[in-house]
Amino acid sequence: MKKLGCCLLALMVLLGGFLFSACNNANQTDDPNESEFLESETDGPVDRYADYGFESVDLEERSYCILTLAGYNDTHHFVVDDIDGTTLNEASFSRTQYVNEVYNCNLTFWEGNPDLLIHDCITGGTHDFDLVYPHPTSSIVKMMTSNYFANLLECDTLRLDEPWWNQSQVENYSVNNKLFLAVSDYSITGQGFAAILYNKKLYHDAGFDEDIYQLVKDGNWTMEQLYTMVKQFGGDTNGDTVIDEKDTFGLAFQSGYSSRFMYGMDQFIFDYSGEEIKLGLDQEGVSRVVSSLYKLLWESDQKVFVESCINSGWPTSNLWKIYSENRALFMTFDVGGMFPMLSNLIEKPGYLPIPKYDSEQKDYLIVCASGFFAIPNCAEDIEKSGLILDALSYISYIDMRPAFFERILGGRMSDHPDDFEMLNFLHSKKVFDLGYTMDEGGYARDMVQKIVVDGKSVNVSSYWRMNSAFMNTIVTKLKQFP
Repeated sequence: MKKLGCCLLALMVLLGGFLFSACNNANQTDDPNESEFLESETDGPVDRYADYGFESVDLEERSYCILTLAGYNDTHHFVVDDIDGTTLNEASFSRTQYVNEVYNCNLTFWEGNPDLLIHDCITGGTHDFDLVYPHPTSSIVKMMTSNYFANLLECDTLRLDEPWWNQSQVENYSVNNKLFLAVSDYSITGQGFAAILYNKKLYHDAGFDEDIYQLVKDGNWTMEQLYTMVKQFGGDTNGDTVIDEKDTFGLAFQSGYSSRFMYGMDQFIFDYSGEEIKLGLDQEGVSRVVSSLYKLLWESDQKVFVESCINSGWPTSNLWKIYSENRALFMTFDVGGMFPMLSNLIEKPGYLPIPKYDSEQKDYLIVCASGFFAIPNCAEDIEKSGLILDALSYISYIDMRPAFFERILGGRMSDHPDDFEMLNFLHSKKVFDLGYTMDEGGYARDMVQKIVVDGKSVNVSSYWRMNSAFMNTIVTKLKQFP
């Protein structure tokens, strides 16, 4: 087997310092053009990875191809051709190189349409791809129900009960002893999670005396609390008597985040409490969500700016313009998926979870529905594909997770240890719902948006009457799992 080169060893020693440290380092900025590695306290990668116990497996220089969607290799930090001095770049580069060396293999990456390419491999009897990172919603139901993916629960080389795999996702996506998608720290930078940004300077200048982070910790960050604050801020800034994107607002709200508020108020599409999964939504629970969100958006004296926007359109959106120009106290935002944008803000934001319905609700809930990996059934050796995926996930847990949270979230995105602590808190509240993935028609997932935002209504019964049959088919699709 090949020996690790001296350059790689030196690099891994430097990366050793990425293990979580106390939050007193969280307020240090991280220049995206410079690397600021902490000094290692180990003797190299063998020490740092000793707990994993890498097996003596020689893959005989075979190439293993990872298939992703176009653009994902770069934006989700899977592929790094060379070291450019940035923290995540170096961690990603060394991760791939280490697995190549320790298993004597060659990881390659291909971008394309997973649905078409995996289908062609299976029908053609070829073994072009060994791992796949599909789109989280597009064609995913078809791929899960058409035997595209191997059952990960039967792959002995995957250590799915270890902390580098998201346990909420593994548990909720396992149906009848079958699991086709799994989320690990290998996709840590691609796991979007919605939160609420708040402008700390505006909050202070407006005279709010409530310690908002303590409010969260005490379990009292609720929809009513958000409504009260939003209603007290903003107005007709330019005096033209028209409230539009040129004015100031208590909340800049992305309409697509309505489903995040549904989950935040403890309404899941699937109910996992019994022996069999069933539809978790009911009219009473949804009505509670709809009434609360309607009050926030449409009964706050025009203090909320509402706009529809996909992630790629954020930089040119009115939402971003309003918030970045310090004209919004709060804004809904995909912190996990679009974190690079936040490094350019002059005023570093504070971070808050989606509010609970009320203080009686048990916990904050932040739904996540991306970051999935699968092993295609066309892989030449499913066990070896699992071996590689688990190794990449473990190294990501050791190196990429600390790089992402401490250096990026804690450095470029925040200017106070409390912000870094809250970002970690938000990540710990991530939950996964298989119903979100299985609802390819959006009948349940987009229900709150269609009623409250599009229809400016609270009429749940009418929507339920027209769409309940479609929502029930989301559950029946589980019976189509091969």
